[in-house]
Parts: sequence; C-alpha cells; structure tokens
Amino acid sequence: MSRKVKSVSFNLNDPWELEIYEYTLKYPNFSSFVKRLIQSSVGGVAPQKTSANTPSNHNSIIQPEVNKDYMRQLI
Repeated sequence: MSRKVKSVSFNLNDPWELEIYEYTLKYPNFSSFVKRLIQSSVGGVAPQKTSANTPSNHNSIIQPEVNKDYMRQLI
C-alpha cells in the first residue's frame, strides 16, 4: 500500500493561523478532519461514520462548520 503525506504548518505568531490551529485541536484525528474539509471544498458529501473516539451512546461525529471565505483563501 502506498501513502503520501502532506504537512500543514501553522504560524502561531499570526492571530488567524493561531485561531484555526486551536480550532483543530478539537479533532483528535487531524488527518480525517482535513480530508473532510477537502471533500467539502470539492463539492462532495463526506460519509458520516462513528469515530473510535466517539462515546458509544453518540452515533454521529461533529461535522466542522466551514467558513467559505476561509476555503477561498486556501485555493
């Protein structure tokens, strides 16, 4: 199996980047979080599934709210 790794860096001296970095800390699986953002950006609908870190009495995961202006800045 082949994998590619893409790094994301955050400039913690930049208030906006610090804010989004701190937001990402809510998601224990950063890779999955970023993949869902990318899928949302290309117009696909990410499948909903229960995360291993989700309590057993909670059947859905938190879907991130994506500010479209943030996404436009990334493109």
